[in-house]
Amino acid sequence: MQLRRLTLNAGWTLAGNVIPLVVALGSVPWLAQQLGEARFGILTIYWILIGYFSLFDLGIGRAMSRLVASSRQVGRDADLGAAVGTGLALVTAVGILAAALLISSAAASADLFSGLDVAVRSEFASSLFWIAAALPLVSMASALRGILEGEQKFFLVNLIRVPLGTLLFLAPLLAVGVGEATLRDAAIGLFFARLAGAIAFALGCSGWFGSGRLRASREWVRPLFSFGGWLTLSAIVGPLIVYLDRFVLTQFVPAEELAYYTIPAEIGLRVMALPAAIGVAVFPAVAALMQEADERERLARSALSLTAAMMLAVLGGGVFVARPLLDIWMGSEMASKGGQILLLLAAGAYANSIAQVTYNSLLALGLSRTTATVHFWELVAYVPALVFAVTEFGLVGAAACWSLRAVVDALIMTRLWEIRSASSSTASWTGSAIVAVGTCVVAILAAVAWQATGD
Repeated sequence: MQLRRLTLNAGWTLAGNVIPLVVALGSVPWLAQQLGEARFGILTIYWILIGYFSLFDLGIGRAMSRLVASSRQVGRDADLGAAVGTGLALVTAVGILAAALLISSAAASADLFSGLDVAVRSEFASSLFWIAAALPLVSMASALRGILEGEQKFFLVNLIRVPLGTLLFLAPLLAVGVGEATLRDAAIGLFFARLAGAIAFALGCSGWFGSGRLRASREWVRPLFSFGGWLTLSAIVGPLIVYLDRFVLTQFVPAEELAYYTIPAEIGLRVMALPAAIGVAVFPAVAALMQEADERERLARSALSLTAAMMLAVLGGGVFVARPLLDIWMGSEMASKGGQILLLLAAGAYANSIAQVTYNSLLALGLSRTTATVHFWELVAYVPALVFAVTEFGLVGAAACWSLRAVVDALIMTRLWEIRSASSSTASWTGSAIVAVGTCVVAILAAVAWQATGD
């Protein structure tokens, strides 16, 4: 029953990620044409600010999700109201502070675009206010979403996320179509899209409001910041590790060569959308079983097995069609050079998929400090190794180093999960075996595919 629910939750999460992406593919070209290169370039920065600001709510939204999932099981509803009320107050304060900082830096930010037309710079100054006003809405929506995910209401969450994600692209599109194709119009569209999202999540959490259920309490400030702070460090360092190879390559590889790496790398990351969705669903499911160690272990092992089976099927078949499809899509040179990179990244993509499950399971146990520490030391070791690999072996070295780092990370996270979640004195090695054996299988299949699909 638990696994079935987890699978459904992962499916809703995947839909919430994929559908807005499809809308973006259709709307972005038209929006770029209407705004022009300069305005559209600034709009993409606004998308990043609004789309990813929820990562910088100090991890409080995720902390609230864990508290809701675990506390409901042990019947601590009174404490829960104080925790949730405190979390909402904190994320609102963070959002308001971020908005104030953004507005105060408007003049300095405008200097970054000194080479632009005077009219565009003027639009930037007026539009930045609307983007700043949207930041508190983003942080509040993130916390409210955390409450719903803690209750495992993933259908409701993604019923809101799908239109909200599409509005991220459609709202500025509609605003520009009705208005005068200015940055200010696009920014106003983004503001009202985020306002609608915050209201929708608040309505979804309406049962928490009223009757004095929510209240702020100083005793919850430290626990929320403790868990959330370490989680924020992981949220910053983790993506940095994943994308660091691109930045290093720009320093050592000619610009015309970069596409042979970045396109296969983006394909690999898109393939991992499915295990990422499973990881999001695992987090509250494991947290809800804090008092049931045996059931928690069974659920995590089932999630690992499900992820491994799906990714072995996807990657095992994908490595044999990668080069032919790249040939059809981007030409023979991309198929030859980019195809080699894609095959080298396959084993790392599999390992990273497994790590999505164990990483989120560790967070569900409250071990955000442990995961953040692992990610920090991984980054320390990864930077010199990546620089050496790129300078000595170029694109191939970067791909091999990325995959090796992903495998090491998966083994560490999985072994930590096995040790910390064990219900007996002897920790199982099942998860570690799934990582090791699966990685070898994908690597062997990739090598066979290279020979089979070569010129």
